[in-house]
This record gives sequence, C-alpha cells and structure tokens, in this order.
Amino acid sequence: MISNKPIFGGFILALLILGGAGIASYLNIKALTENKHLVEHTYQVLLSIDRIDDGLSEAERGKNRYIITSNTENLAIYQNGRRNANQAIAETLQLTIDKPIQQQHLKALQTIFQRRLANLQQAIALQSQQNQTTSTTSASQKALLKQGSQLQREVEALLAKIEKEERSLLKQRSLSTDRTVWNNSVLAGIGYLSSFMLLLAIYLLLQKQIRDRAATERVLSEANLLLETKIQERTAQLAKSTNHLRTIIDAEPDCLKTLDLNGKILEINASGLGILEADDDCQVIGQDVLPLIKPQFKDAYRQLFQQALLGKAGSIQAEIIAIKGTHRWVESHCVPLYDEQNQILQC
Repeated sequence: MISNKPIFGGFILALLILGGAGIASYLNIKALTENKHLVEHTYQVLLSIDRIDDGLSEAERGKNRYIITSNTENLAIYQNGRRNANQAIAETLQLTIDKPIQQQHLKALQTIFQRRLANLQQAIALQSQQNQTTSTTSASQKALLKQGSQLQREVEALLAKIEKEERSLLKQRSLSTDRTVWNNSVLAGIGYLSSFMLLLAIYLLLQKQIRDRAATERVLSEANLLLETKIQERTAQLAKSTNHLRTIIDAEPDCLKTLDLNGKILEINASGLGILEADDDCQVIGQDVLPLIKPQFKDAYRQLFQQALLGKAGSIQAEIIAIKGTHRWVESHCVPLYDEQNQILQC
C-alpha cells in the first residue's frame, strides 16, 4: 500500500509551484503595466517635442508670409505658432520633471527659443516700419535672417538631443518589456509544466494505490469468505455439541442447575423442572432458589453457597417445598464455575 504522504506532498508542491508561477506572472504583468505607462510617457514626450518644432515652424511660416505679403492676417499664424511652441515647451518640462539631464536641455532650449522668437518678432517689427528705406530694411532683414538661421540650428540641435535621449529611453523600456514578456512566458511554462508532471505522477500513484487497494480488498474478501465458512462450520459443530450436551443433561435424572453470584437460577435441566414442579423454565429462570428451601435449612444452604463463591465445593441434605407444595428431601452439591480469567462466574 502506497503511503498518502507522497501524494499529499505532491499536491502541496504542485500548488506551491502553481502559486509561485501565479505570483511571478502577477509581478511580470505589473512590470509590463509599468513599462507600458513609461513607454506611453516617452511617446508623450516625443509628441510634445514634435509640437515644439511644429509651433516654431508655424511661427516662422507666419513671419515669412507677413514679410512677403505684408498681410496682417499672417501675424495670427505667427502668434498661434508662438503660443503652441511655448505650451509644448512647458508641457515637456512637466513631463520630464524627473529627468535632470532633459531638464537642463529644455531650459537651454527655452532660452534659445525665446531668443529665436525675439528674432522673429524683430523681423516682423522691421517689416512694419514703413518709414525706413528699402535698402536699409533689406540689409536689416538679411542680418536678422542670418541670426535666425543660427538660432534655428541651435534649437534643432537641442531638440535632437532631447529626442535622442527619449528614444534611447524608449528603446531601453521596449527591451525591458520584451525581457519581461520572455521571463513571464518561461516562468509560466516551467511552472505549468512542472505542475502538470507532478499531477501526472500523483495520478499514476493514485491509480496504483487504487489497484493495490482493489487487490487487497479481493484478498480480504476471500479471507472473510473463508473465515465466515469456518465460523459457520464451527457454529454448526458447537450447536451440535451444545444440543448433544443438553440432551445428556436433560436425560440426567438428578436436578442440574446453574446459579449466578446472587443465587438466582440461570439454567436448569428437565429433571430439575420436574423436581421443582415447574411447567416450563420460565417459572424458575431468574428466580432465587432460597425460597424453595424450608426455613430450617436456609442457613446451611447460604453457608454452602458462600463457600462455593470462595472456591470451595460442598454438599448438604435439605428439604425443599416444590412450586405446587410437594415436600422433598434433596442432596445439594454446589461447585464453583470459573471463566477464562479464572474468576468465579457461576455455581
């Protein structure tokens, strides 16, 4: 018979492995969620960087159109681009508040950006001055254009640095996400495979235990059947012996009876029933024998019975009064009867 300890231990181990795989999966999913938020955050930063560039380009476009056409409606394009660029810089500063290097780049960008906007504003103001000569205006515009080109290159260089830093972070976070997915898959695969193998082993052990138990039950059933057959045979033999002994006892002409430790009749033979004038044993079984003895012999009978209880056999002659009133002289022999522990059981 297989012990239940390996099966129980296997179940516990399988549950622990499944629990460990579940915890690992939970932690990996949590890490994936965090990486997802970080990746989304990086994309937001990249988007805000693009909006800075778009806003500056829009302001540049509005300025150029105004210089070419002198149409004041183009100033609205310039103002809108300037406003969008400033908002994008402020948003990027907020998004990268936990990144000191990016904060330094953005503050430097903010300074150059303000200079670039001032350059654009000067070009617009210069175009608005109608009282200056064309040559002076053209020369000034060229100087402002040259300065603006230099500032634009500095802005683009800083934006490129900021974007490069963010894309580097994006790459790291993407790699971290890939590693987390891979680790989660491997851990889950190992956990589930190990649990499956353990459960399969437990299943095979249970099947073997069931087969062994069935075989044991067959052996026990056969043994019980054989034992029952022997018991029936012994019971039949005992009943036969009991009937034979009862026949012998009932054929005995003397009165044979057994008394309990209180002097009450337990068994009596047929001759005894006749001597006591009882119609059947129900009249005497469970009754005290002392009332049947004449008063002058009762003390002697009590003494005889007490000696038997102490393990000494004895006999007396006494006169009895049968149930129907007949007086008879009898010789009573009283011997103790012992049980398996050598204790007096009956007399």
